Amino acid sequence: MKLISNITFLLLVLLASCSKKIEIKPEYQLDGSSPLATIKEADNVLTGAYDGFQTGDYYRSSGPSGAYSVVPDIMGDDLIETKESLGNYQTQAEWRYESIEDDVQATWLGAWNIISGVNIILRDIDNIASQDPKAANRIKGQALAIRAHVHFDLLRYFGESLDGNSTNRGIPYVTKFDVTAKPGRSTVKESYEKILADLAEAATILSGELDKPINTDDNKTRIDWLVVKAIQARVNLYAGQWQAAADAATAVINQVELSSIDDFPSIWNDQSLEEVLWSVSFENLQDGVVYDNVFFARGNRSTYRPAQGLTALYDQANDVRYSTYMANVGTLNDIVRTPRLVVIKHLGKGTATDGVVNWKAYRVAEMYLIRAEANFRLNKETEALNDLNELREHRIDGFTGGAETGNALLTAIMTERRKELAFEGHRFFDFKRWNKTPINRCASNTDTPSTICSLDPDSRAWAWPIPFNETIVNPNIQQNDDY
Repeated sequence: MKLISNITFLLLVLLASCSKKIEIKPEYQLDGSSPLATIKEADNVLTGAYDGFQTGDYYRSSGPSGAYSVVPDIMGDDLIETKESLGNYQTQAEWRYESIEDDVQATWLGAWNIISGVNIILRDIDNIASQDPKAANRIKGQALAIRAHVHFDLLRYFGESLDGNSTNRGIPYVTKFDVTAKPGRSTVKESYEKILADLAEAATILSGELDKPINTDDNKTRIDWLVVKAIQARVNLYAGQWQAAADAATAVINQVELSSIDDFPSIWNDQSLEEVLWSVSFENLQDGVVYDNVFFARGNRSTYRPAQGLTALYDQANDVRYSTYMANVGTLNDIVRTPRLVVIKHLGKGTATDGVVNWKAYRVAEMYLIRAEANFRLNKETEALNDLNELREHRIDGFTGGAETGNALLTAIMTERRKELAFEGHRFFDFKRWNKTPINRCASNTDTPSTICSLDPDSRAWAWPIPFNETIVNPNIQQNDDY
């Protein structure tokens, strides 16, 4: 497949052991040339696809990219580079990326490798479904959902627009495993339609009979029906399909409660799964690699600090998010530094400070914010305010319900979204979907080595460039403008 730039597709299937540690030895290697023969093989390939989310090309921030974890916040206005930085992620922070950048190519290839894996499953699963129809449903539904989720993430970075009706260039939508394919780009509108079609099919399948539960109360590491509804809510919000976004969010809200103020901090050190829908599993593999996060990395180097424009929004005495997401820290891991405000949201499991912690890809709190924004757009201000107040009451001790209306209500929803989802990989994409609202972090730029701190609506940098290697081997794919 030319979408992986002529690199031979190799899926390393990682099998989870009975313990909580992940085995790093693959059972077998798969190049996709032979059809899957058993349900067990299909299940193993599905495990390999999930493993792709743990790489530095996706949610792991200590790898070459961390594209869907740390980077969107670094590209927004919630984080400011510090003098402790060694220049990591500076290209993204200053919006200077080019088509030859390693991080751009890693983000592109990492996504397509996951898609290739699930397309092998979807190619063969119906032919082997008679072996165990309920297991086949469980595997097929997840594969469809993964394919949709990853294509959507590609659209967020590489699409020229996020308007659901846009005829600008979107992404290729690949539904077949074919190493010789040279697909062109769908429009943004067509990309959304294909993403939502896969999600609709996944939701139908996963609401049917399965051989076993996908997730449990103490394990949320895979995509079940509730996660599919959450993905639908997010995708429809971006596309501006307000009623569909509200309906999907409601399906989740009706089944999952917000955490209490007392329990909220435990979500972030993996001591609680309250309100978590999908938590991408990260464990210390004991292979010499630490899966740390760049905000407050191993060795006590805080490379990006919380921006003053963000911290000023919190009721710092009563909002549990402030003390959960950031803290004044000096000495840590035997390294002595002057105390300074750092991000601690992803510091580690339990009392650990090694950065090894699961990535919370979807939470019910986001669903409240999605439904509030969607209902506001639908002129349902009462419903929007109710959701906003419900979330604030679960985060701010002693909060008295607000009574905002009109533009003040919309501003309050956007502000609460920023406060709630800080450092979770949303901020840059919010600016992009809000019709490329200008980014200006200059007011909070007092201690950064960089002088580049604003992004205008007409900048090419709202869309990442298609990797150079891809455009060379695939003549059907068009580069984004001005690259």
